[in-house]
Amino acid sequence: MRTLYPLLSVLTLVLLQPTLHLLQPALHAQVWTQLDSLPGRARTGAATFVIGDTVYIVGGTHSIDCYGYCVTTHRWSRKKDVPNVVTERLDATAFTVGDVGYVGLGLDQDSVTLRDLWAYDAAKDSWSQRADLPGPTRSGAFAMNINGTVYVGGGFTGRLLVSEMRDMYAYDPVQDVWTRKANIIVGGAFYVGAFVLGNYGYIATGLVRGTEIHNVYRYDPDSNAWSDRGPFPEPARAGCVAFTYAGKAYVGLGEADFSELRTDIYRFDPDLGTWAFYTVMPGTPGRLLASAAVVGNSAYVGLGGDLDTADYGDWWQLDFLASGVAAHDNGATAPAIAPNPSHGHALLTLPSGWEGASVRIFDCLGQSAGASAVPDGTATARLNVGGLAPGPYIVEIRSGVRRTTLRLIVQ
Repeated sequence: MRTLYPLLSVLTLVLLQPTLHLLQPALHAQVWTQLDSLPGRARTGAATFVIGDTVYIVGGTHSIDCYGYCVTTHRWSRKKDVPNVVTERLDATAFTVGDVGYVGLGLDQDSVTLRDLWAYDAAKDSWSQRADLPGPTRSGAFAMNINGTVYVGGGFTGRLLVSEMRDMYAYDPVQDVWTRKANIIVGGAFYVGAFVLGNYGYIATGLVRGTEIHNVYRYDPDSNAWSDRGPFPEPARAGCVAFTYAGKAYVGLGEADFSELRTDIYRFDPDLGTWAFYTVMPGTPGRLLASAAVVGNSAYVGLGGDLDTADYGDWWQLDFLASGVAAHDNGATAPAIAPNPSHGHALLTLPSGWEGASVRIFDCLGQSAGASAVPDGTATARLNVGGLAPGPYIVEIRSGVRRTTLRLIVQ
């Protein structure tokens, strides 16, 4: 069993209105594409930041190496290792300010928590040390870049034993100075998720006092104050990913109740104050402590691990602009389902290049509701959905490196 204390980390989530309204699950057809896997060893708990058109993956389980994935060339390249540790920097904290990436804190190869901070210059492929975090050493801490000032807090400190932290500090990257800020309003939180919408920072999910966090908390830097902003859709989870695009937040994956891996991703609309089920990530049956970042009109998600000892090295692209009928690199359209809504049966049509695909159906909670395969040489497959309860479903189609998900309504 993979130990969640203290080896659990998160990227994260959140929202914007004081009162949340959870919509009935609404599935969206989204196109996932499997890209080249990370060339280094598979890993969980890696630090992730973005500079320009490149996503950087640093450290993780049994790792100190750094790789960059360029979304323009779709290629990985090896970068200089993160300094000051011998074989591992796990569950570190990462952020970007301007064209500089930062990585620090985390656990070393002896499971000792750290407080150091390093800045990465992509043009020189070099690291330089910055001022240490002034508070206790820690791992599993969050970071929120709000208008150029980075707020770092939470996590746990010590060797092996967990001592939860609730303090927070503001980092000025120009002056290389840390300043103490208001404590988190929950009593010691670690491995929470964090992101920024507008002029506010948010933390959610993760763990507090050994319990998965159900609520979202907002930080206002002008008043230096936290407030409770309501719940995230059930189930609460730890080790999730979160990212933002076009003023909305996306959060999902991770594990629930320390036993169930998740594949679902939700979207938060701050204008409506609502959460809605967005998509299911293909690949593994679920993962925790994955890496995620947004560049341009796509999210890039991958790595992470299971609840035992398996680490993953796969890497996926989620295209925000693509729909259920979208152009692929060979110019063909994506698969389509009709009729939709469906009674009893639906016909899946496959364009050229998708023959021999496998098909899986998921319910609105990301649970498998059926699987089938399309014989080679055929362009259509009949989906028997007569045994499914009425409601929305996601149909995942996989053919070689191609992956896509379609929305299906069963009536």
